[in-house]
Amino acid sequence: MRWLPLLVLLPRLAAAALVAGPWAADAGLTAYTETTGRPVVRAGEANPLRAYHGSCTWFVHAVCPFELPTRGQPREYLDRALERGYPIAGMPQPGAVAVWGDGAGGGRGHLAYVTAVEVEPASFDLWDSNWASPPDHRVRWRRHAVDDPKLLGFILPPQPEQPVTARQRFLATFVEGRRGCPPYHERSVREEVLAGWEAAGHPRASVEPLLDFDPWQTGGYFGPPSIDFRPRPPLQHAIRDLSEVETWLASHQPAGRYAADWDAQIARLQGRDWPAGLNCTRGLLQALGVTDGGSLADLLLFLADQPAAVERLMGHLAELTCTLIEPALRSFAADYLVIGEPIASQHAPVISPTMFRRYCLPLYQRLITCARGVGVPVIIWESYGQISPLLPVVLEAGVDAIWIGHAAGSGVDYHRLRQRYGPALGLIGGIDNRWLRGPLERLAPAVERFVTPLLESGRYAPMLDDRVRPNITPQAFAEYRRVMARLLGR
Repeated sequence: MRWLPLLVLLPRLAAAALVAGPWAADAGLTAYTETTGRPVVRAGEANPLRAYHGSCTWFVHAVCPFELPTRGQPREYLDRALERGYPIAGMPQPGAVAVWGDGAGGGRGHLAYVTAVEVEPASFDLWDSNWASPPDHRVRWRRHAVDDPKLLGFILPPQPEQPVTARQRFLATFVEGRRGCPPYHERSVREEVLAGWEAAGHPRASVEPLLDFDPWQTGGYFGPPSIDFRPRPPLQHAIRDLSEVETWLASHQPAGRYAADWDAQIARLQGRDWPAGLNCTRGLLQALGVTDGGSLADLLLFLADQPAAVERLMGHLAELTCTLIEPALRSFAADYLVIGEPIASQHAPVISPTMFRRYCLPLYQRLITCARGVGVPVIIWESYGQISPLLPVVLEAGVDAIWIGHAAGSGVDYHRLRQRYGPALGLIGGIDNRWLRGPLERLAPAVERFVTPLLESGRYAPMLDDRVRPNITPQAFAEYRRVMARLLGR
């Protein structure tokens, strides 16, 4: 990286500024260079910055995290920045470059790097070199008044282009960590809901504008691109004893798992402008045959009584899954991998964190290593219910984002997650679906209070925490979409 947080760099520069003699600025740059790995410039050596050793331009070019528009006289920098389309401002901002005109510094203008801004009195903190007459070539930290008549303005960092496609928004949010361009996504509204709305007097043509979501294409279980991870032949029930282990292993073999038109499905993903990935697992419980409460009870006994057998099954599942997904992920440059794990009720996980660590962590680590190896940038863990006790294990596995269904009703608070883990953990969804079943006048304030701070902190894709069900009216859904359009700047 060209820039390190100022908390790391500035104390070293402060120490360098106390060095006596005309080459104190060189010591400041040495401190910067040793911290960042950029080449050291010492007195008497050729200066790659093409500015006089110890001058203000020399120092600002060294510490500024973005490329400056020229290497001429300091007073010319603002005009050159305007010509090249850099954003400029009349008031300081941290990370900006301050520009002075004739008469400042040594007489031909001056440059400095802004580190902080004070409101009262109106001033800013800066680092610079050679603010003296006659020149003394020293690096200084100092505070400067905003109302200096020789101060011409401030050059701001060039702004990256705004992402314009669904894929660009997804990657900008979850890979680059950029704010202000979140994905505009929702789970699809099912046919029975749309038919119910139409029967209630709301034609599809009036509803279709509300369904203008950013498309995501999650293959694997849900295809395309379609991979059949299910047991062949289907399991009749959850595994209950050791006699059924070999049957399970035989039903999970790699042959014939890709869709018949696989090549055509992959071809349609080349050059796409939407994010695409794979969902590669149904989770521990469903993979071992759970379909209802009775089969869950059977499997829980097996998990407790036969840990070695369970580890063998999960190891086989990891290898089978990687065999199938590795070439698939590579073939269409997948943007994400989803690890699905329905493993909790609304009150708690159905297995302990210790058991979860033993059986699921090795599987996750194997899948994530496989995905990272072929360049997949985002790993999403998707689950439902009260999964909070399991999150430390999930994060240890190396996931980038979590997507929790029924989060609000289960007491999974996205704001607390953000407070605890910061934006390093991406979040998807979390908006309480029940708000759409309440009074319409309360919907907008509730959604705004929930969504705004998460958007501001970044790496968040706002979505409802459950599908739109038949008990949600088209009026409520329309109001929700209007609120989201406003919050997302659509």
